[in-house]
Amino acid sequence: YSIGTLATVQRLFRAPDGTIRMIVQGLSRFSLNEFTSVEPYLKARIVLKPETVEEGVELEAQVRAATDQFQEVAELAPSLPREVVASVMLQEDPLQVAYTIANYQRMDLEVAQQLLEDDSTIAKLQKLNGLLSREIEVLSLGQQIQEEAREEIEKVQREYFLREQLKAIQRELGEVDEQAAEVE
Repeated sequence: YSIGTLATVQRLFRAPDGTIRMIVQGLSRFSLNEFTSVEPYLKARIVLKPETVEEGVELEAQVRAATDQFQEVAELAPSLPREVVASVMLQEDPLQVAYTIANYQRMDLEVAQQLLEDDSTIAKLQKLNGLLSREIEVLSLGQQIQEEAREEIEKVQREYFLREQLKAIQRELGEVDEQAAEVE
């Protein structure tokens, strides 16, 4: 890719499986000019490429829509830490809102790269809002499917329990159900 992020390494650790994990903080966006060396690692000349943060009602509406939808995603996906949602809600910079949400939103690498390459904050937020909307649909449908499955299991269990109770009552009363009498 010709557009990347200048970042500082915050933490580096080795996972139990031997892979190395890094936590980095993005500082600014850049455009790749040319590679100056490839050994022992890649080096390049870059040009910083600051993003446009528009002002106005449309930007405010996009930020609100993104934060509201992100909250809804967090409610539907309990694996998302509440602190993350709180950090998004406290952000005042629209660009940081977009990047923070994008960091925790499931998306393909190509889509993430498109977000990075968009110069406009409004365009980034519009894409994110589309992704968040789809994620809400998927998560809602998943919850509905789980609820239906749970209800079906509960129904089967309830019927089994009631049948067993009925057999116990019939035995207690000295009655025999028709199937048992026919078997005998």
